[in-house]
Formats: sequence, structure tokens, C-alpha cells
Amino acid sequence: LLERARTSNERTGLQEGVAEVDLRRAVILEQISKLQESKDAATRALETAGKFNNRELGLQAKLRLASLAMSMNNAPEGKRLAAEALEEAKSTGMESSLASALVDLSSTFYSQRQYEDAAMYAEQGMKQAEAIGAKRLGAQARRQLAHVRYRQNDREQEGLPLLDESDAFFRESGWQSELLRNDQVRASILTFLDRNQAGGKGENRGVALWKQTIPRARQLDDLR
Repeated sequence: LLERARTSNERTGLQEGVAEVDLRRAVILEQISKLQESKDAATRALETAGKFNNRELGLQAKLRLASLAMSMNNAPEGKRLAAEALEEAKSTGMESSLASALVDLSSTFYSQRQYEDAAMYAEQGMKQAEAIGAKRLGAQARRQLAHVRYRQNDREQEGLPLLDESDAFFRESGWQSELLRNDQVRASILTFLDRNQAGGKGENRGVALWKQTIPRARQLDDLR
């Protein structure tokens, strides 16, 4: 389907459409660990975005390349590309895109177990979202930071109030899927705390919460 879409855009001269297809292809290829092919597709998307001065597309392509560099064990290149993408977003006034990019970068560095960097980007994402009044992004950034805290030694407990703050927005807005994701992170934190408190003989709050999330996830799938 992606190949047909790319060919169609090429025939009609919609080069930005071609770049969007390349970017989607890069995401899929990275997910199935075809990293070099993913990098090639993201590089093409970045080049096309530059030709047509599509800043948003260029930002997304550069962030994808940063993620790929991390996945390909090239942390310095990943950090360089991330810094470039953020600086470009700041200098061109892409405030909302900047907040989203910071949260995405936190997730990227988290997946590579670079927890200090992941925490830094999540915190910056929270501040940026608050500065522009992007409440949903702010709530997502809080969840991301809570997820990072779960992996940082002796900071797991800090994730719980962050999730409570995130819940407040999602509950008011009726975002059931986001509340489910919050509870999945909360369950991981509670499970860890339960196992490490009272010699592992404390409450099973995390396990109980995990069990509650299963039917909720199925229900949400049925509604799609």
C-alpha cells in the first residue's frame, strides 16, 4: 500500500506526499528492525522536506533519524540529530511541535536505556507544554517522566504523583485510552514497590491493578 501511494504521488508530482510516505515507511521498517532501509527512507524524507521548506516534515524526519541512530548504537549521532531538531523547532517557532518532539525523544532515549537523557527531555516537554497551554501533551509528558522514574534507582515513588496529575486531565477530558496507559505504568511501579517493600510480603497493589487493566484494554479494542 505504501509503495502504491508513493508511486501515485510521484506520478502526480506531489513530492511532499512522497516524503510523507517515506517517513511512514521509515517508522514501519524501524519497528521490524530493518534499520538501514529505515534510515534510507527517513533520509529521503528529510531531503524532500528541505527542498520544499516543509519544516514540520523535516522535524519529524530528523527525529526519526535520531531514533535510528540510537537503535544502531550510535548515541553521539542520535544526540546530535536530536539537538539539531530541537534547535530548529525553537528557532522557527514550532512551539507545539517542539513539545511533542521532546516527549518523543524521551521515549526514544528510554527505549535505549538512556534514562538520564530520557528524564531531561520529558521534563523539558512538560515545561514546554505548560508554556503553550498544551494540556494533553503536558499530561503525556508527565506519564513519560513517571515511566522513566520507574527505571531510575530509588526514584520509582516519584512517578506516582506524576501519574495522578496526568490522570486529572485525562479523566476530565474522557480519554479512556490515555487513562489505561497511565494505569499500566502505575501498575509497573506498584509491582516493583510491592516486591521491594516488607521483604516482598507487602500488598499486591500492582498485580491487582494489572488484572484490572486487561478487560479495559479488551473493551477499548472492541470499540475501535
